[in-house]
Amino acid sequence: MIDKTNFQMMRELMDTYGKMEHRQGFCTPEEVTIIVDTLKLKERLDIINLRNLRDFVVLLMKDVIPNRNDVVRHDKLWDEMSTITHVIDCEIVNRGGEV
Repeated sequence: MIDKTNFQMMRELMDTYGKMEHRQGFCTPEEVTIIVDTLKLKERLDIINLRNLRDFVVLLMKDVIPNRNDVVRHDKLWDEMSTITHVIDCEIVNRGGEV
């Protein structure tokens, strides 16, 4: 059962996932597990819910990502957003949906 809002789950995810070391452009099985579990992707019953979550992640991260003046942080957050949306997209495709 999902007992948190998407915003609460994303804050929790960024508290754990955001502090991990990442290899830019790659997603480890550990990262996938953290994203799936924290955002409760397996508990979401329909594809539209997953699409709404994906849109929310993009809109939220777009506002969180700083401008280009802080290139290292900027690139790290874009990479994190890309990884999160990739994992959500994989769940959508695995359920027969299109992204």
